[in-house]
Amino acid sequence: MVFWRDSKEEKRTSDLQSLREDIVTDIHTKPIEELINQLQTNVINGLTTSKAKELLGHYGPNALTPPKKASELLKLMKCCCGGFSALIW
Repeated sequence: MVFWRDSKEEKRTSDLQSLREDIVTDIHTKPIEELINQLQTNVINGLTTSKAKELLGHYGPNALTPPKKASELLKLMKCCCGGFSALIW
């Protein structure tokens, strides 16, 4: 009865795979000195206030995007047609 889960799972898997392909980094293999120069920071003091403000303005806050909300119609359909409700009907 539940026919939308397979395609949703496939989409989620493909989305995760595409995210993994997009993220390519070599930060974990670089020597500390080279990494400090690349990131323009200081090991003891960190970023200066002006550099932190500049990076915040350029990249934005370090926050997750909120998940998409399901529509009320979709919630109603899941309640009526999914899980144990299908056995009762």
